[in-house]
Amino acid sequence: MKKITNTKYKNFLKIRNIKSISLTSPRYREELEEIAEVILKEYDKNTEKLQIVFDDFQKLKMPITLRIAAKLALSYSLTRTIDKEVCVSVVFPVYNEKNRLHRSKDHPHGENFLRVKINQLNKLASLNKNIHWRMIIVDDGSSDGTGHIINFILENEYPTYLQNKKVQVIFMKDALKKNLSYLEYVRDIKKSGKGSSILYGMDHAVKSYESKKTEEHILCYTDADLSVHLGQIGMVVHQILTDDCDAVIGQRRLKDSVTVRPKLKSARGKLYLFLLKQVIPLLKGSITDTQAPFKVMKEKAFKSVLKLMREPGFGFDVELLILLKLLGFRVCNYGLCFIDSNKSSHTNSSSVHLKMLKNILNVRKRHIPRVPASPEYEKFIKELTITEWKTLTERIPDYIRRANPARIDKLSVSPTELKQITK
Repeated sequence: MKKITNTKYKNFLKIRNIKSISLTSPRYREELEEIAEVILKEYDKNTEKLQIVFDDFQKLKMPITLRIAAKLALSYSLTRTIDKEVCVSVVFPVYNEKNRLHRSKDHPHGENFLRVKINQLNKLASLNKNIHWRMIIVDDGSSDGTGHIINFILENEYPTYLQNKKVQVIFMKDALKKNLSYLEYVRDIKKSGKGSSILYGMDHAVKSYESKKTEEHILCYTDADLSVHLGQIGMVVHQILTDDCDAVIGQRRLKDSVTVRPKLKSARGKLYLFLLKQVIPLLKGSITDTQAPFKVMKEKAFKSVLKLMREPGFGFDVELLILLKLLGFRVCNYGLCFIDSNKSSHTNSSSVHLKMLKNILNVRKRHIPRVPASPEYEKFIKELTITEWKTLTERIPDYIRRANPARIDKLSVSPTELKQITK
């Protein structure tokens, strides 16, 4: 940490700081909220001062917990300033998440994610009577009864939320009985994926929403785990309403992002980003992170892109971004606070990125066949095997590993160079 010359921040360093940084830990979440309240109180809930505090914490490389707490404090402060009625529908898919539903004291994989997410959204709503929220959980064919267990918890602990459909559980098996265009390539539940689940959840959120002329309906999708604190939604909603954004994309590689991730994942993500931008030049520039599990948009933007969405897997994030840009919607960025959660993960990162890249080639062909791309890189990705990909991710060149994500598309690297590494 850099030497702090400004004495006004020294008091924050005296705050007890738990070494284990994890949003899955109840103790850590409690500490984070307490520090956020201290920062709010210290700066009299002045959003301009709070922005300066967060920026200073970033520049001074203050402890991660203090930086996340400062951003939460800023989000809470901005939430209070929202003067328009807003309903936020939060959507996330679940697949065999029974263990994560447990409290951490009851199971080694326990995150207690349902209760935690409800508490975080209730906290936001308590700050401003203009903020309302709903939650739509999509069970993507769980074999362990995840969706039914969630309904059981709701019946016993949140009966009102269940009755008034503030929190709903819907099932992908029911979606497959309907003639939904965006599920065109999903023939059975085994072929379903993250993309199709989220699209079904967002579609349901729109169709089940009781429209109010005075209320803005905003959709947000995230993951089932606790990597992203939902207290950040207030800041993003404020950004949508004041910056005239149609969608805000959470990103983990901006100057104002606060990210805790394994170094291998970060390097692998940069490799994926570099290859993606070679075949999808439309995303060159401001997009440094297509996969962060925190994207927020106005209902009208989602309804427009849904008509054209077809990607059922993890590549759907890229298809969504491509369509938002092609349809002329204003896409803004948000520096996300993100703490990676590896508990009971269902994805194998060493192969998921390769599968996404191959799927994205089909997305490009579907939506932007005439936009110039690199034929050499398309051929390289098409022919890349899982074994070669694994070798490449284990030997990622330093010029990619150390690259600034915002400038990674400026690198001049031939696919031949990368091909040699896989041998």
